[in-house]
Amino acid sequence: HNVEFLFFKFNVKHFLSRSATLCVLGWNLATIHNQQEEEFVSEVAKGSAAWIGSTDAQQDGLWLWINSKPMTFTGWCVGEPNNHRGPQQCAVINFSAKKCWDDERCLVKLPFVCEKELQNS
Repeated sequence: HNVEFLFFKFNVKHFLSRSATLCVLGWNLATIHNQQEEEFVSEVAKGSAAWIGSTDAQQDGLWLWINSKPMTFTGWCVGEPNNHRGPQQCAVINFSAKKCWDDERCLVKLPFVCEKELQNS
């Protein structure tokens, strides 16, 4: 998983679907595959809660990356994901003081982190 670099829209807050379209052509919401990537994305987000590219919108409880790849690494907070007070189908990094992941309603407006995969030449 080679990521060219990530950028963080800290001054623009949108719901998840709009955030995904604001990642410019060839970019996607960030996906995280190991502890090192999680730490990097967390740092890029400046420790703030931000959208990452994971959802269980297709099937409740089946969390996938927006590129449809299964999640082999997660950083959920204890007790998460939990659909607190109704469907929460989108993933947030840097939730609470513990800086872990939370499921959130996709219409909540948050900053977001985008990535671009390196092309093998």
